[in-house]
Amino acid sequence: MNAKASVVISTYNKLPRLKLVLYSIECQKIDRELFEVIIINDGSDDGTEQFLSQCEYSFQLKIISTEHTGRAFARNKGIEEAKNDILIFIDDDTVLGADFILNHLKAQRKKLAVYHGLIRENVYVKFFEDPCKGILYPDLLINKKLEKLHSQCVSYEDIRGGEKLHKMSKISAHEQIVHKVFELNRQDWFWIGFCGGNTSINKKWVLDIGGFDEQYGLNWGCEDMDLGYQLMLSGYPFQVNFQAINYHLDHYRRNYIVEHKINMDIFTNKYKDDSLRIFGKFVDGTYKGRDVIRYLQQNTIGEL
Repeated sequence: MNAKASVVISTYNKLPRLKLVLYSIECQKIDRELFEVIIINDGSDDGTEQFLSQCEYSFQLKIISTEHTGRAFARNKGIEEAKNDILIFIDDDTVLGADFILNHLKAQRKKLAVYHGLIRENVYVKFFEDPCKGILYPDLLINKKLEKLHSQCVSYEDIRGGEKLHKMSKISAHEQIVHKVFELNRQDWFWIGFCGGNTSINKKWVLDIGGFDEQYGLNWGCEDMDLGYQLMLSGYPFQVNFQAINYHLDHYRRNYIVEHKINMDIFTNKYKDDSLRIFGKFVDGTYKGRDVIRYLQQNTIGEL
């Protein structure tokens, strides 16, 4: 199989992070003929459109502009425009390791599956609107603790080298749960392995189940795992690919618990699966990662 990849990125008002993501793609160690990049600008008003209209890279770049309608709609537009057999979904704040695209393609060429790559979390940049320049979000009060975080900024040199980026990152509680799901072969939880920040899949499979559910709208969360749930129900194989590493540049979200609760309600009401309820309680903080892992091991949450 000589498949090529289409890297699909939905972006909304995260230009400083998007620039770093695109630079990490420029640094990929892979033949430029083997992939394209599709950016769906989901109604950004922070200068993203102007930047994208002027930028030049060595890889094939296709830009689609839409009204602000949410990541599900934006990704579906990207899928429509993708010309290659393999889709790789990343976010506009996930910096790629140097062999990221190549390692996803290698895995897909060996065996077609829904592959969850390895996401490492860079938590120290959470409060930076621009994690490269160390510019804090304007509505945050500056204090000495935040000022000390400037040593954790991510530079273009850090992306080229990779070592500092790796040392600054960690495996999040969510990612630990994903790993435990696959370690235990909990096939009833494989849906959690479809993450919009680092997943590759055969394009035909996504089209066959109708793409992302656009009812999730503008709120954050669940549209990717919903697609994973549909793929799980349809019997498609899931695997992890720890060689395909990227780094999430964490960022401040004002209302993420409220937004995620809205979308989690859509998700749980759609499928009536107790595992979704448990995951929702992990996101809202009721359960810790260790509680969910205990459930995966014993099918019980226990006393909290």
